[in-house]
Amino acid sequence: MQLVFDFLAPFSAKQRNAVSERTTSASVEPPNQNRDSPSSLDNCAHPTPRLFQHPDATHALEIRGVEVQYLFKRAKRKTIGMLVSKDGLEVRAPRWVSLSQVQLALKEREDWILKQFNFMEQKREESKRSEIHIESGCISPVLSHGVQWIFHGLTTPSSSLASTSLSQLQRENTQRLRSPLEHIEVQRFAAGQWFDCTCSEWLEFIQEGESRSLPWAPTSAAGKEAHFKVYLPIESLCKQISAASIAGVAGFGGAEKACAKQWIDAVMIHLARRIIEPRVAYFAGILGVHPSALSLGQAKSRWGSAGSNGAIRLNWHLVHLPMALLDYVVAHELCHLKQMNHGPAFWAEMQALMPDFAARRRELKSVSISPWV
Repeated sequence: MQLVFDFLAPFSAKQRNAVSERTTSASVEPPNQNRDSPSSLDNCAHPTPRLFQHPDATHALEIRGVEVQYLFKRAKRKTIGMLVSKDGLEVRAPRWVSLSQVQLALKEREDWILKQFNFMEQKREESKRSEIHIESGCISPVLSHGVQWIFHGLTTPSSSLASTSLSQLQRENTQRLRSPLEHIEVQRFAAGQWFDCTCSEWLEFIQEGESRSLPWAPTSAAGKEAHFKVYLPIESLCKQISAASIAGVAGFGGAEKACAKQWIDAVMIHLARRIIEPRVAYFAGILGVHPSALSLGQAKSRWGSAGSNGAIRLNWHLVHLPMALLDYVVAHELCHLKQMNHGPAFWAEMQALMPDFAARRRELKSVSISPWV
């Protein structure tokens, strides 16, 4: 038993530092790949060293002269699973598989691993170029439509702002966040003018006539064009937070940004539920399946998952994508309720349900969510 614990023991701090030093000074020689491939290592012969260092690494393996630190976990599964995310490489294996077998499998897949590291680096660079700065007037995509978020003084009239305490504003803010769609105002742009609309109308508009053009980025010409304005009732609260700042620095600081992002996320989550639930019901009806549960989350590396118990979990960030891609993820997870694998039978189900699923799948792989800063 002691041998098992030593065998799977995590790195010591000294070992981590040694590996980090070796990794920083090393480079990767790219394998022969198709130069037309978006993930080709020819486009990035020297991936950023931090991509090879998982923050929770437990083991290391040398690949192409570079020490790769990876997170290794035992799991209830039949095969060795490998995942490369923005954190690095994560490996899961059954309890009966030895570590030497795991490392042999990693060596056999080294081309794939390096290709994925490069792909993640490209996605990271794309994310940097499409950053959304949290401020009044910032724009983000909702089902391919540009939505401009405006911080409005609905919480407290400016005349009484001075007499309203920060704690009172925060209590009011907490109450409103429980049902954010009831406390926002929405406008839509049509025929060269802005018109007021209800949240129900907004929900209908964003699902009708949406464009499938990708990628959507707030820095692009199309991205700067807002189709809707959403007024969030946080201007007065942000002013009070700024006034109460210990540093006393003017401007839009971290606390104000956190408040704004909390509101934007709350609105998007409530909106996502209203959009995703009907799509799940629609495709479930066609397939003849009955999910035991549906929940929304925000996994870092998954758009969705399906459990053997029939539970479906979807990423609420799907509402940032075109409806066609949202539908693909919903259909994909529901098909797993009939085929809990990615074998021929599963893809046959997808083909019957969504004939152009392959094109949507390829398009989804090119998408990255713009980070908020």
